[in-house]
Amino acid sequence: MKVRGITIYLTFLLCSNILYGNIADSLRTATNTSKSEILLIFHFNITGCVKCYIEPNEIISNLERNKHTKKCKIVASVLCDRDIELKIFSKSQKWKFGLLRNDGNLLQQLNATNEHFLTIITTDNKLINLKPGNPEQNYNKIVNIIN
Repeated sequence: MKVRGITIYLTFLLCSNILYGNIADSLRTATNTSKSEILLIFHFNITGCVKCYIEPNEIISNLERNKHTKKCKIVASVLCDRDIELKIFSKSQKWKFGLLRNDGNLLQQLNATNEHFLTIITTDNKLINLKPGNPEQNYNKIVNIIN
């Protein structure tokens, strides 16, 4: 079961990160993201409102349409307790990218809050957290980072 394997591996990496390393490298390993790729981690709450799904999906569609996804890896961090919830999220959202189960600690490790919908890990492992509210402005920020 792919979701369970990723979840267990991520949990191990995050625990290891607390003791030994940095979260950016741990997430790159867990998501199979190379140092030359930018990692886009979209944060979702399984019980989130519809509006919370609109902006991320709009941004991802624009990134795909304009061929920017070749330079980055897209992953959903889903706040949930069980692997079955990841499966439900994946099916209901028709999510075709990577999945990470967020047990509630990931945002803190990324210096993000519940207000952030996206964490960007740049090629030099810099963490950039974005808040929702202006999809066009956020899209332009992402594109500037990717390019």
